[in-house]
Amino acid sequence: MSWGDIMYLLILVMLPAAMPWIIFQRDRESFEREFPAWRVEHVTPIMPFAYLISGGASMRPLMPGWSFRPVQWFESILSTITPHLAMFAHILLVRKSNE
Repeated sequence: MSWGDIMYLLILVMLPAAMPWIIFQRDRESFEREFPAWRVEHVTPIMPFAYLISGGASMRPLMPGWSFRPVQWFESILSTITPHLAMFAHILLVRKSNE
């Protein structure tokens, strides 16, 4: 396997996760120019700290059930301080009306 093959496979694995950030953050002006009928209302970063330490979708929980609310509170405080730690985002697109 060549270095080019490795890079191609890496791109195939990483690109789907990065695509929303690329389209709606980095290249937002291009998106708005190419799709004038749509407007990006907001992009809200979501830090899934509680999701990760709860075991996610496939692991055993790493925390007891009663600790979910305090962890969620901590997550909300942390997300206002450092939004760059987010792993997910809530993206709201609004179709412009034809007036």
